[in-house]
Amino acid sequence: MNIDRKEQMKLISLIVVLAIILLFIGYIMVGYINSKKVDNPKVTITLKNKGQIVLELYPNIAPNTVANFLALVNSGYYNDKIVYGKDINVIHFGRSKDGQESPAKLKDIGINENGNGEEKYSIKGEFKKNGITNDLQHKKYVVSMSRADYTQIIGSLKTQSYNSANGLFNIVMEEDTALDGNYAAFGKVIKGQEILDKLFKEDTVVKEDKDNRLLLKRFKNVVEIEKVETDSKVLPKVDWIKAFDLDKFLTEEFKKQDQKSKGKN
Repeated sequence: MNIDRKEQMKLISLIVVLAIILLFIGYIMVGYINSKKVDNPKVTITLKNKGQIVLELYPNIAPNTVANFLALVNSGYYNDKIVYGKDINVIHFGRSKDGQESPAKLKDIGINENGNGEEKYSIKGEFKKNGITNDLQHKKYVVSMSRADYTQIIGSLKTQSYNSANGLFNIVMEEDTALDGNYAAFGKVIKGQEILDKLFKEDTVVKEDKDNRLLLKRFKNVVEIEKVETDSKVLPKVDWIKAFDLDKFLTEEFKKQDQKSKGKN
């Protein structure tokens, strides 16, 4: 009887030791998993009389695009702008209330070196066609930067087009694989999707038809952005480049052509 009792005590002791070891291992694993979690920054967009949309940004996918976006949010650049309109696949954000593009300046991302704060700037497009890996697909509710396409004017201006993003951005409402690799996707909507669904159905100034479905059309009723805020406490430095001046480029090209013509004569 005494032997059985001792064996029982040994077994209980062994079970207790094993339980402690398992708890310790579990504690270590939870700590390891938490250390690997990425605390992606969130951005809240408050639309007047419509509610709030919350975005989750992915600095691991498009670090400089996210840095630029957060810097603009932090400076208040997007406050009092509008949700301009839509095309067949996206809703377009960030223009001024008169409907015009209002390019961000260096001061809007916290840069004012030797008085250059009033200068316009651009960022390099973080997508495959521009030599940068970006696997975030343009599925519904994905957030992507808007950019110019100067190749519609002069076919050789690909690099200038790829690196022309500034402050305007789009939210995808219908999956479009044609955008993948051509535009910098950098986040997605995690709250307020129903607001976007209703917004995407709103009438535009120009009625949509088969000939203009691909064109960006302004909403008939103005949708104001009251404020845009972020929970991010860290604002990475933005790697910016000098904005391409299309007007200046065309003027110089015309001068060159004119000089060639005069030389032939």
